[in-house]
Amino acid sequence: MVDGILGYTRQEYVELQAGLPGPMQLLPNHTYPKLANGEPWLATTPQIDLANIFAHYQLPDAPGLMLPSTVPSVQGDQVVLVPVNTEVNAKLKTRIAAAQAFHLAIQNAWHPNTHVLYSDGLRTDERVKWLASGREDAQTDSGDGTVPALSGSCSNIPPAFLKSREKFTGLSHSKVYADDHFNETVQEKIKLIASSP
Repeated sequence: MVDGILGYTRQEYVELQAGLPGPMQLLPNHTYPKLANGEPWLATTPQIDLANIFAHYQLPDAPGLMLPSTVPSVQGDQVVLVPVNTEVNAKLKTRIAAAQAFHLAIQNAWHPNTHVLYSDGLRTDERVKWLASGREDAQTDSGDGTVPALSGSCSNIPPAFLKSREKFTGLSHSKVYADDHFNETVQEKIKLIASSP
């Protein structure tokens, strides 16, 4: 039912994302942690500087998000290159810059009474490799099917701000609130936050 909602081609996807700030804010940012084995979440050849990931998002070459000057288009029995609407790239560049500003503004803004709940144990994309032969996604059983545990566990929160971290096993990202135990835990954490000075 939702097939194609984000577009069927790279151009359609970019045109949609150019008008939406949310997806850009959800991209891994410059502080996204390395994997447990110390490898980067995004591997490229040569390896790009992930501390400067927003600059790479603004490029047309992988792993950039911008469209190249022309894109393939099927016209009858042929695939031809058609020029890209430069307005789309301009809007997308603005969205990426706004996402970078957002992440810079909140990068050290930890709440002093933080409780983390996350799920683990489901097949989840954890790493992307851009190789000469193409893109390769690496999945592990560490995450909720959408968000890797590396991210969901908020591993980079300074201990002084972290009041609790609780892992649930096997709860899907999209169905987490259908779980009674999870909902009860959320209510407990809200009560703790509300009662703290």
